[in-house]
Amino acid sequence: MKLRIVKRWQDDDGMVELELHAETRDYATRSRFYTYPDRLMRFAHELVDFSGATADRPCFEEGSQEGTSAYWIRLRALAFDARGHSLLQLSTVRRGDVLERAAFDYSSEMEVAAINRLGTTLVAWIEVGADDFVYEP
Repeated sequence: MKLRIVKRWQDDDGMVELELHAETRDYATRSRFYTYPDRLMRFAHELVDFSGATADRPCFEEGSQEGTSAYWIRLRALAFDARGHSLLQLSTVRRGDVLERAAFDYSSEMEVAAINRLGTTLVAWIEVGADDFVYEP
């Protein structure tokens, strides 16, 4: 899964509007959301420390699955069996009129080391404050 995050806007208090693009051979999604860099940084560090244990489930979530939110995004890593086989799961919901609304739920098998590298590159991107982030394992 190729991931791209574009910083669209930053508020005076540090909140950012980000646009997430995810692409596989068969599927693609785009979703805008708002967050604070420290929330994303916590998730990035959790990815760096991800061990592949079944109880280890780093998760970044913004918005709500309920109908009151304009969007919901969840990105998480988890082991899907006791042998440590792991995956990265991306789920998004974008609400709006019939032309705007969309839902996406995709899981991509990834080695623990690739998930750790995703975390490392996210940490570096947040620290630098660059506008674009791209990760392709």
